[in-house]
Amino acid sequence: MIKLVVFDLDDTLISEVQYVKSCFRVVAEYLEKKYGFQGTYGELEKLFQKNRQLVFNRYLDSKNVTYSQEEIEKIVEIYKKHEPKIEFFPDVEATLILLKQYGIKSAILTDGIFSTQELKIKAVDGEKFFEEILYTDKLGRDAWKPSPRGFEVLKEKFDISYDEMIYVGDNPKKDFMISKIHPVHTVRILRREAIYQNEEYLEEIKEEYTIKDLRELEEILLNHGAIRKIINGKGGERMKKVLFVASITKHINTFHIPYLKCLKEEGYEVHVASNGEEKINYCDKHFNVEFERSPFRKENKKAYRELKKIINDGEYDIIHCHTPVASVMTRLAAKKARKKGTKVIYTAHGFHFYKGAPMRNWIIYYPIEKYLSKYTDVLITINEEDYEFAKKKLNAGRVEHIHGIGIEEEKFKIDLSESKRDEMRENFTCNSMDFVMLYAAELNDNKNQKMLIDAMKKLVPAYPNIKLLLAGDGPFKEKFEKEIQENFLQSNVLLIGYRTDIPELLKISDLYVATSKREGLPINILEAMISGLPLVVTNSRGQRELVEDGKNGYIVEIGDVDSLVEKIRNIYLDSRMRSMITKNARANINKYLLPNVLEEMKRIYHLEE
Repeated sequence: MIKLVVFDLDDTLISEVQYVKSCFRVVAEYLEKKYGFQGTYGELEKLFQKNRQLVFNRYLDSKNVTYSQEEIEKIVEIYKKHEPKIEFFPDVEATLILLKQYGIKSAILTDGIFSTQELKIKAVDGEKFFEEILYTDKLGRDAWKPSPRGFEVLKEKFDISYDEMIYVGDNPKKDFMISKIHPVHTVRILRREAIYQNEEYLEEIKEEYTIKDLRELEEILLNHGAIRKIINGKGGERMKKVLFVASITKHINTFHIPYLKCLKEEGYEVHVASNGEEKINYCDKHFNVEFERSPFRKENKKAYRELKKIINDGEYDIIHCHTPVASVMTRLAAKKARKKGTKVIYTAHGFHFYKGAPMRNWIIYYPIEKYLSKYTDVLITINEEDYEFAKKKLNAGRVEHIHGIGIEEEKFKIDLSESKRDEMRENFTCNSMDFVMLYAAELNDNKNQKMLIDAMKKLVPAYPNIKLLLAGDGPFKEKFEKEIQENFLQSNVLLIGYRTDIPELLKISDLYVATSKREGLPINILEAMISGLPLVVTNSRGQRELVEDGKNGYIVEIGDVDSLVEKIRNIYLDSRMRSMITKNARANINKYLLPNVLEEMKRIYHLEE
């Protein structure tokens, strides 16, 4: 019976490459400030990729800098003592929740200089997750692995035998020798960018198991009889089950992981039905149902039959559906399950029928939602306009209003140095004197980037240092590229593609613009607000709920290009106005933060304490 799982730290729980990159950023800032270099971070990274040895010496040599050993030691000191910007691998927290549910304890056993390793642990808030963190350096340099000393301390600490312990590591050169000395079970985790993955095995002593994802530990624990496949809850009752449904897996991974995690922590078995085979954290079982986005595609008949079987076989306590097509199918497929006590929840991320919507939307979508609402136990809305309408006109068992999907504040606590900000701007041919506007959205008709391009046609001749970054991909990409070229705007309007660094892009921008025709509660506006940017947006549902005209930004009518130009011009020319609006940007953000929205959802799930 396994009672303790012990984890190595570097390249097991956290990425050593991510740590090194974090170190290089602070070293680059130091070197650029001292020597006036530019682009230092990228050059350090390239040198490291070629050869990990003497990176700082080689960099200074490449710049023809005369330096002393004391200078190298100072750089190394900066490297080792900075507070790293790192996080756990995506599979870590889900695995720790799993172990906790099974009553299995967890510990970290890490080598390396104590002060450096401790900073890494603090960066990921490690003490919150593990029963014990053992730094072998505190026992003495000779206690570093492959020494068995750390394992012997843990055996005594937890009062277990060695064969009740599993050790998970990544380094063949030192991590698995313990199995020759004591009967500890060993697991090697293969991380894609692991620094020591190509090392030779010490004395040819290999691991007992090999995995690519920590969640595979569940199968190993099953093999050792440490857990049962079906977990019983308190008093012998079966474990509660929840099913999330969305048209595509990307929607789940983008918006709902914190809620899956919350339900896992509350003891639920979490299932997901969606189209796409991407891994989903905190998901016990994923059904790949091939939903089509168009409700009229014949493939959706097959998807409906599959979903109905999943629901009828699953005996779910809660079914929570999202996205239009998936929510229609789910509520129809769950009719029988609701009679047996299953609660069906639908989150409307913005009705297609709304004030000012085309008549076609009202003719098609409103009757469908009116009919389906009677098969909805809880209808969740994310803006006030939809909430008030649903209460008056729809027939759901209960209508709730939450403040969006929740913004993770920590992601936007980024302190960019002036040199780093300038370096990022240079990537988009922008300099420190340019006025940079950002809009992050799919390139399509609804997001209405065309209105901004039309505004730039009028702004650029008078203010050539105004730049517009359009982040995102979509069906209108080629159309926009052509229009930009035909109007000679290539230097001022940049299509920068789908981005994963939106927090950083917000930090290098001066103004956030959004010209959407229809929104639910736009997360891009919330992200701009939490970053302290002034806003110019169109008067569409969701956007007008977040922007108070004249306070944290300005609202213009959809299609009114002249008003858009005027508001942008005013903010560009009036630095005092810009400063005032910036101060107000974060004024109402707290209710939209993830902890608050999680509490709202717990109440709806009836998980509140």
